Amino acid sequence: MDWNRPVESERTTMGRPPPTGVKTICAPGAVEPETADPASLAARIQQKFQIAANVMETSVRMERKDGHRFITDLVEAFPGEVESISVSKPTLEDVFIGRTGHRFWKDKDAEQNNEVKK
Repeated sequence: MDWNRPVESERTTMGRPPPTGVKTICAPGAVEPETADPASLAARIQQKFQIAANVMETSVRMERKDGHRFITDLVEAFPGEVESISVSKPTLEDVFIGRTGHRFWKDKDAEQNNEVKK
């Protein structure tokens, strides 16, 4: 199939979306600090920075266009609470998380650690 040629059906014409069309549904990027108490940190991040912060197993995930710049503010605002931090470009999983609130699959190690803590 030639993706550059539209496919016509009874109701609509479909073709490959332009790259800018795909980018509009992608998250701007993610900042994800790991912490011992992600629920508490997420609530305080939301309060202090007025941004959405989602708890993801042992971390807090936030979508930020300028994530690399935000790290300094985050670590300075909550000294000693961030164990590690990652910054990533948008991925298909970011879109999935944005739409559903969870990852594609759960990490088995994280599940086992949570069971041990209970």
